[in-house]
Amino acid sequence: MHFVRKGLTALSMLSFLVSPAGAFQNREPSSIAGPGGASYAINVRSLGGDGSANDRAINTAAKAACSGKATQKTLYLPGGVYELRRPIVLPCGLTLIGDGDATVLHPVSGSDGITFATTERVQIQNLAITYSAPAAPGTQAIRCDVPTGSGSAGFTVRDVTINNADTGIGISNCAFFILSANRIFSFGSVGISVANPTNADVGDGVIENNSIFNFKPIGRQIGIAWTSGGGLRIMNNKFGALYGGAKFRLAAGAVTSQLFIQGNSFDTMDGYGVQFTRSGTTGTLSDILWSGNVCTSCVYGLSIPRDPRGAWITNIVATGNTFIGKRQPGVAAFIIDSAQNVILSGNALFSNDERSMPFSLGSAVSGATVGPMTTAGKWAESQNKGIGVLLSR
Repeated sequence: MHFVRKGLTALSMLSFLVSPAGAFQNREPSSIAGPGGASYAINVRSLGGDGSANDRAINTAAKAACSGKATQKTLYLPGGVYELRRPIVLPCGLTLIGDGDATVLHPVSGSDGITFATTERVQIQNLAITYSAPAAPGTQAIRCDVPTGSGSAGFTVRDVTINNADTGIGISNCAFFILSANRIFSFGSVGISVANPTNADVGDGVIENNSIFNFKPIGRQIGIAWTSGGGLRIMNNKFGALYGGAKFRLAAGAVTSQLFIQGNSFDTMDGYGVQFTRSGTTGTLSDILWSGNVCTSCVYGLSIPRDPRGAWITNIVATGNTFIGKRQPGVAAFIIDSAQNVILSGNALFSNDERSMPFSLGSAVSGATVGPMTTAGKWAESQNKGIGVLLSR
């Protein structure tokens, strides 16, 4: 299995090559200039980074930066280990920037790492959040939780390494977010959680160029867990050694649309690349694009199990994907039920077991179009062989 750092711009690639610890290594805040060359960073070097308890001092600096008199809105954490007994709280639209993996936030097991609930735009970049042991269930390394109905100016998390969290990045009622070029490793439950159960229209997020891996024995870890929020783009990420790459479980009663899943790599999924289900008896989802993804050593590529209440997803296009199944029975590249207007075309499907099938369209599917696809390997003779077993998963 190959682990590749992806999504670097030309500038960040140059910074990374010059300094293996990441961008801004060994720079003082005076060299981090804003418009017109003016320094804009508040250096918190004097507040910690020495392995002692640093959370109170950093939170004091964050509050000061959010005061009415403050002109500096960037907190710079030079390289060092920052022990956190409680989370860093960002009370307004701040930028928190470190020296790449040389800046390590070290929360205790039962604590979040960084939290914010502001409606102003937040940026977090170039640092690491590492738990020394698996974090307690329910904790999140980075948590955005905006009160329902407050609105959100969005946030960006870029070039952050997260180790041993329970959930890496948690998002609740936070729109217009960008998660880019992050590395989320060995988490307990979920790499990225997008949970907007009370506001289905919160969304317009981008999850791109991230590496989401589990270096522990595979349990039930999910790379991305989603409950609602339209306009989400999941692009060019790499998922490895998980139960599922992305699980979309629509919140009860939610009505949303536009989920675009493109150019991702799903390697060694004990369950599925992507799965869609819903909670409750109501809720609809429309306009899904599954394009240009590669799913290797997976049980299912795209899975939409039978919903006893009938079809609830409309307009699905699956095109240009590559699927290489696990060496076991019951494998299927596409298993789709409870959906309307389905197009499957231009996919390359490979099997390693003769008791598997290229795809299955259940009895609740209507308006399906199956175009040319390339199949190779040991597929079952009948496409419908084992369909009951597959749909029960």
